[in-house]
Amino acid sequence: MTITSKYYGVLSAAALVFAAGQASAGAIGAPNEIFIGGATAVQETFHLDIMLRFCNFDGNTNDADGVITPQVFVDQVLTVPGAGNGSAALPALQHRNQQVTHCNFKPSLGGNLAGARTAVYKYNGGSGTGVAPVANPTVAPAADQTYMNASTATCTQVIPTSNPGPDNTFLSVDGVTRFKLYDCPDTALNVTQAPDGGISDVEPKVFVGQLATGFGTSVPGLPDKPQNDFVDSGNLIVKTGPGIVFGVAVTLAMYDELTDDQQAAGLLPNCPASPTRAQRDSIACMPSLPTALVQSVFSGEISSWQTRNPYGLQLNPPPFVNGGSQGTKVNLVRRTAGSGTHAQFMVNFFRTNCINNSPAIKTFANNVPNVVAAPQVYENEGSGNIDLAMTALANGTGYNGGFTDGLTAFPNAPTAGNGNSSVVPTGRTAYAMTYNSLERNASLGRPYRFVKIDFVAPTLENAFTGAYSDIYYLSYQNRVDALGNPEARTGGIRTVAADAGEIQVLKEFFADWNSPDAAAVDAVNDGLIVATAATPWQGGLLSASKTAPQVFSGGPIGNDPRTPWARETPGGTADSCQELSYKN
Repeated sequence: MTITSKYYGVLSAAALVFAAGQASAGAIGAPNEIFIGGATAVQETFHLDIMLRFCNFDGNTNDADGVITPQVFVDQVLTVPGAGNGSAALPALQHRNQQVTHCNFKPSLGGNLAGARTAVYKYNGGSGTGVAPVANPTVAPAADQTYMNASTATCTQVIPTSNPGPDNTFLSVDGVTRFKLYDCPDTALNVTQAPDGGISDVEPKVFVGQLATGFGTSVPGLPDKPQNDFVDSGNLIVKTGPGIVFGVAVTLAMYDELTDDQQAAGLLPNCPASPTRAQRDSIACMPSLPTALVQSVFSGEISSWQTRNPYGLQLNPPPFVNGGSQGTKVNLVRRTAGSGTHAQFMVNFFRTNCINNSPAIKTFANNVPNVVAAPQVYENEGSGNIDLAMTALANGTGYNGGFTDGLTAFPNAPTAGNGNSSVVPTGRTAYAMTYNSLERNASLGRPYRFVKIDFVAPTLENAFTGAYSDIYYLSYQNRVDALGNPEARTGGIRTVAADAGEIQVLKEFFADWNSPDAAAVDAVNDGLIVATAATPWQGGLLSASKTAPQVFSGGPIGNDPRTPWARETPGGTADSCQELSYKN
């Protein structure tokens, strides 16, 4: 889908006269600032794409020549990237919800982007924060417009534990670009700032009705939010980006039982008996769940894992460490309203907003383990929170949900309606199910695993062939003024109004940012390879193209991550409700 403002045009003659000596605004001191909100499913992909496609590294890490070594600031490092050596088999950077990439742009970009020292801010607050606050920052909640005002003075440089590069730099997956990584755990750095653009897992028009930001009545422990349907005011330029592969995941113990049961039943013919950990994590031993079971779980129809037997094989989870006799209780980890990951899941499995009378989103109770007749549900703001909640349920380590309001007794179990629904009390373990993008947990460092659906694995190759359909195409949008120029609002970080030169940098950036070239996407995908004892596999991104190859070549040994499949109307407009079809 493309929504083009009727005002979109060229810069006025007056605007072409660049103001001189613009003062730097944010703590980083970059003369150019770009604020992006939205999808958490691609937060690591976003960092890698900015690094590989835009940032210039001239080989000099001491910055004596005036070209700074790229800097990456995050609010909490969860997975250190590549141990400093840039190996594609090692994990990409994973973090919480805030990131800033600061660098000189590549001279090869040309125009006003060439050499421009720029700080690109990203708030990974969910797709809704890449839609509503972009379209209308004035009415959007301040919490949806939060950005980290980071700098080297307020953050701590992360030192590679092995093979550090010059000046303790990390090597990006391209094997060339080095960058310095900084950890910024101080939440006082987060301030309200109107975004310039946003990324959502699906196009803005999907965020209406049941999928609207803040839809309906929240679960106990979360304040009620007014329904906030997306309204097209004609001030957004919307472009389709690459598609990202999503999947259903379960806690590690549940995964292993599913594997063992299905291997013994002959449903996994290439999985050996008593598989090793590495073998379990291979495609051959990846277990499957039927679509109907996933629908039943997330619609709240079942509260016990033993109510439905996938492929006639009963699950036998052990009792909760802190849950009495309720070890069979269904536990769901999901995203809050306004999440694009949630939206694509509901569209894919329930056809929400795509058909009349689609199933309603059920409001669940939370943190009430003694209610046997209902599933236990944990709602989370971002993909990183999903990671942490699933880890807590797998290991019993507890998770405060990233919230502190109302929690007077954490890590003890809060009472119903006290605190946030994402809180997992310490000591509670369970078989749990969630959904997330395949960008998450590629290193297999977290105790959950993705599963097949109807015996089709959620791999990049299966998405390329059309065998796996849970791939949805990113939407990139930026706000423009009456002349069609980026509307850069001042706020908590951008305290100095953008001059004509900075506006031109934003304009050229937004004109290009949704269309990473094949090499950039492939480099991102190579950082998401799941290395096992068997054949490596990967999730990641695919760009829909009429000139895509007929045979998959975008894997670990390929370099062409294009697919002939798209989700669009016969006229070529992006539409997530459409089934996969050949690109127009």
